[in-house]
Amino acid sequence: MPLPEKCNVVGALVCWQPVGALPCPCLQAHPFILGLKFAFHTPAKLYYVLNFCNGGDLYYLLSRCKKFKEHQARFYAAEVFMALQHLHSLGVIYRDLKPENVLLDSDGHVKLTDFGLSKESQTADTFCGTPVYLAPEIWKRQTYGFEVRARRPPSYSACYRQMHAGVRALMRVWVPQVDWWSLGCVLYEMVCGLPPFWGETIKDVYKKVLHTQPRFPDRQPMERPCQQIIERLLAQV
Repeated sequence: MPLPEKCNVVGALVCWQPVGALPCPCLQAHPFILGLKFAFHTPAKLYYVLNFCNGGDLYYLLSRCKKFKEHQARFYAAEVFMALQHLHSLGVIYRDLKPENVLLDSDGHVKLTDFGLSKESQTADTFCGTPVYLAPEIWKRQTYGFEVRARRPPSYSACYRQMHAGVRALMRVWVPQVDWWSLGCVLYEMVCGLPPFWGETIKDVYKKVLHTQPRFPDRQPMERPCQQIIERLLAQV
């Protein structure tokens, strides 16, 4: 439960900082987005009461399991996909998808959290986010946001049919590509154990994102439908 000091909340711009990481009321109706139950204050502090998520986050789970089975990764990726789809339907670019921001409730379902970098806008040009999950447009300092995509995605087998249907539909509407790139990175990490463009330094990450393609394991190759959807999400325009 966030407890910002009231003395630090001065003026409208500063007041946004503690609130920015919390979901606004219009986002709370979705089952895979962390909800703000209610808020109150004392003379000294502001109190925000959120949904209780005692399952930890994907980062903690990955640190213990190293990597997930594909059916487990598919389950988490599909729920994150639907949460992002809901944000996009409201005109919100999330911009900070990473395992640490995907909480798990007592039933094992995801709750997307931390909206401090989210923006309700058609376009943006801010360089922000976690380096290994940043899309090429952000690295290049290009304007990004909602754009029309009309390319036909490849055919995936039945196990990925639901996600494929969503991806196919999104190729024909206005969608922020930077969030789908991050989802591709997170899905790859869940299956392989490390982000696809991991590097020792930010410069290494920058070079890999702009000049290389994700490498898929040879010893324990992933199923073709899983690899296809990762390649689709990480396709550079």
